[in-house]
Amino acid sequence: MSGLYEFDDKPENFRAWQSSLTNAVAEVQLTATQELDLMTKWLGKESGEQMRCIRAVHVNNANSLSYARRGRDCYAAPEIIEQSLFQRLDSFPRIAAKDQTKLRELGDLLMEIQGAKEDGYLTGLSYLDTSRGIGPIVDKLPYGLQEKWVSSWSWYKEENNGCFPPFSYFCNFVCHEAKKRNDPSA
Repeated sequence: MSGLYEFDDKPENFRAWQSSLTNAVAEVQLTATQELDLMTKWLGKESGEQMRCIRAVHVNNANSLSYARRGRDCYAAPEIIEQSLFQRLDSFPRIAAKDQTKLRELGDLLMEIQGAKEDGYLTGLSYLDTSRGIGPIVDKLPYGLQEKWVSSWSWYKEENNGCFPPFSYFCNFVCHEAKKRNDPSA
């Protein structure tokens, strides 16, 4: 049970949390009721409240599979995870020229999204492989980095038969710039 942690009610983290729960439960022999108790204990505030309400209605039916399905429906559907990730991108503030910490935070968020995109489960994230998909993110960059990005994607297109660079290229660009600007020796 040492690998368990509390679910933070963020859809993009549900699958990892559920995997850790499944692995912990596989190591011990639990009844369905015990499994539900364990699941409920490690849920977040919002998800735990939903589970308690469902359990209160189904007192005599401790089928953990139906509860797990409910969690997947509420937190792990691709559309829900994608919406959560896009909302985090949309709400990310515009970065001031001297705000290197925010640039690193944006890079971290982009890496998180790139990892989710590579998983293949969130096909809606392929929208980020287009100029229209990353345009709103580019607009959050300081002007100097926006100009540098124009040069970078223009070079990429020339080298790749006119194809716009994929999101991974943009992610690497932002992370590289964030690393340079946050280097303590600079």
